[in-house]
Amino acid sequence: MLNWLRNLLRTLFGGSDKPAPPAPVPAPPPAPVPAEESAPLTIKLERYSPGHADTLGKLWIGSEQVCLTLEEAPGKSLPAGTYRLALRTTGGKHTAYAYRFGDWHRGMIQILSPQSSEPRYIHIGNDAKYAYGSVLVGKEAPQADQTQTPREIWYSEEAYKALYPRIADVLAAGKPVQLTIV
Repeated sequence: MLNWLRNLLRTLFGGSDKPAPPAPVPAPPPAPVPAEESAPLTIKLERYSPGHADTLGKLWIGSEQVCLTLEEAPGKSLPAGTYRLALRTTGGKHTAYAYRFGDWHRGMIQILSPQSSEPRYIHIGNDAKYAYGSVLVGKEAPQADQTQTPREIWYSEEAYKALYPRIADVLAAGKPVQLTIV
């Protein structure tokens, strides 16, 4: 009797024995990625005073000049170009900075350079002879106009403390950071 009723209803209203498959639900479109999240943080090092023994520069994040820089003489410093930055948590310099700054220090800001087998960093220092191919940061360069004698950069730790968290926070979050040297 039940089959007879089912056949009658099928005849009157149509249908089949099998249940209809559920209609596909379209996937929602992917959320747009905000420009500030998709683009890497770009830092610009603008060299403005090459000297006999060293090179002075300015470090910019966006339109803000964050600090001054001091590097070795042209030819010993990194060539102009764009480099990725990373946090390096091994090596003697990392150990020394971890001891000096405690938990605040999360790794050395390393400039990843295919031209060098030695690690290059952005770090504290006053004299280019201690840069070893790296970039030293500071607040003042009192001998900026003298290009024939070795120059110094002052208030390096203060500059580093202002710059470091701005880069390290982005790197620790897994986002890219680039250094462009011009």
